[in-house]
Amino acid sequence: MKRRNIIISSLLDEYGVSELVGTIILVLIAVIVFVLIYNYVFPLPLPSPEPNVRLLGYVDEQGRVAVEHMGGDSLQSYEIYADGTLIYKKTDDTWDIGEILYPPIGKVLLTEEDDVRLTIFEIYDDGSKQMVFNGVLHGHGSPISYPPPLLISTLRTNTSDEDLICYGNLADIDIDALTYIYNWMLNNESITDLLLPFDTEDSATTKDYSGSENNGTIIGASWTSNGKIGGAYYFDGSNDYIAFDLPNVFDDISNNDFTISMWLKSDDISDNWRRVMEARKDNMNFVQFFQLNSEIHFGVCEDGVRRSVKTGMLESNTWYNIVGVWDASEKSLAIYVNGNKSIEAGNRHYGRGSQEALHLGHRTDSSRYWLGFIDEFHLYDHILSDEQIYQYYLCTKEGYSNNSVIVSEETNIGETWKCIITPNNGTTDGAAVESNTLEIVDYTGGG
Repeated sequence: MKRRNIIISSLLDEYGVSELVGTIILVLIAVIVFVLIYNYVFPLPLPSPEPNVRLLGYVDEQGRVAVEHMGGDSLQSYEIYADGTLIYKKTDDTWDIGEILYPPIGKVLLTEEDDVRLTIFEIYDDGSKQMVFNGVLHGHGSPISYPPPLLISTLRTNTSDEDLICYGNLADIDIDALTYIYNWMLNNESITDLLLPFDTEDSATTKDYSGSENNGTIIGASWTSNGKIGGAYYFDGSNDYIAFDLPNVFDDISNNDFTISMWLKSDDISDNWRRVMEARKDNMNFVQFFQLNSEIHFGVCEDGVRRSVKTGMLESNTWYNIVGVWDASEKSLAIYVNGNKSIEAGNRHYGRGSQEALHLGHRTDSSRYWLGFIDEFHLYDHILSDEQIYQYYLCTKEGYSNNSVIVSEETNIGETWKCIITPNNGTTDGAAVESNTLEIVDYTGGG
């Protein structure tokens, strides 16, 4: 009996050891499987690497902020903030060692009292950010005499990979300017078909600065100095509008691309079917912006076919940069709010006006009139890039007009660019001044 108990005890011990070993093996297998699954299916987030970038910020002799890449890794994607406000963003646009960037901060730093806090973040592929520069830059010890308005490329080498910046507030002007109006010229032709800043107080006419001389006739709309940038016009919702001859781009909607940009503020965004504008060629071809369901809708009727896109829901008494783009070859539309694109289908049951004209503030008949503000109305006879639309928003969202930017996506090798700057004090224009001319060249550097 004793021997059998020993044998049984021994067997139980061996079984217990085997069970323990088996359990350990199963645990190890489970751990290995977990690690493999987590690493390959749900990879552990790794901390962003420490930046290996050395940037030097300074203010040059003309009061412009400059940042030079002094060493370390190239920057591929980055954001630049001035006093906490995003002013510039680039994605997949290499910034190499030795290159100097001139960010459009919206002002020049002429004295020691003039300063800006400049902050630069590197953007990684996963969307995370790492600060690579943060500092306060000051102007020089005494005011600097103004040179002519200066047009530069961001790296000063004039290649097609660089943005163009025009500094209006460097102009030698003859008035105390409140705003600067920029008429960009490509190969000596204005890039706008209609350029309406609404900066001059006038109850009869409003000036077109594109060179087309398509000045508007004001019917009831009242001027205010409290626009998004300088002045704007207020429409009371009952019978106010501004009338223009129909711009040429709308003569053939089937074949002509166009972009319409403006700043809007609605007194009551929930009040349906109020028209912002209509450009009407005939009953089969017309363009409209209108508000519906607290959204702004952009509609194009081309040869009787109505199309429309819309924004998300907006708020009353809030300024928005609204841009509509029509691609004639693709028969497609897009609408942008503060630089953000939407192609969501809008309402296609919009009516039409009765005149061959462009009207701001209503349809070209006695439809529901706009109730609110319109400012900075620009018309282009081509499609602006997503990048240009976003950069325009960044440049103007704080109400500044000290500089203007054309992004690299808008330029090509061999083109010549310049800018005509008109200073304005709210009641009159100063003398328009022409910038220097830049020719876009091919990149010849290494790397």
